Amino acid sequence: MNKLGEKIQNLRKKRKITQETLGRAMNIDRSVISRWENDMSYPNEDQIRMLCDYFSVDESYFVLDDDQQEKIYEKINEKEKRMVSMLTIVIIGIVSLLVSPFGAITYPFLFYFSIKQKLPFIINLFLVLLVANFVIEMLYINGIYVIPPIVSIF
Repeated sequence: MNKLGEKIQNLRKKRKITQETLGRAMNIDRSVISRWENDMSYPNEDQIRMLCDYFSVDESYFVLDDDQQEKIYEKINEKEKRMVSMLTIVIIGIVSLLVSPFGAITYPFLFYFSIKQKLPFIINLFLVLLVANFVIEMLYINGIYVIPPIVSIF
C-alpha cells in the first residue's frame, strides 16, 4: 500500500501542479507539502479534509498505514510522557518546598528521575534551587543565619 506522502505526490503529479501551487491553495508553505510527500511529517485532520476537497477524493483515500499511525502515536505519547514527568517533578518539588522534612527525602529521587528522563535544564535548575532553599532553611532553623530561605514553614 502506498504511504500517505506517495498518495499526495501521486495526486499532485496527476493534476500537474507544483508543491508551490498546492501550498498556496492550502495557505501553507511549499516546504510543508515536501515534508508530507517525504513522510517527514503528516497533515492534520483539517489539512486532510482540504486535500480531499482540492483533489476531489474521499477521506478514506488518505487513511494512514498502520506503521505510519503507530509512528504518529509514538511521537505523541513520548511528548505526553515528558510533559507529565516535568509536571510531576514541579508539583512534588513545590510540595517538598512547603513541607521541608518531606523535601529531604524527595529531592534525591527527583534528581534521579529528572536525569533518567533526560528532562530539560530548567527542570534541573528548579531542583537545584529547591535543594539550596532546603539547605538554607535547615541552617536558618539551627541558628546559622546565612540568608533567609525563599519559603519557610517554621
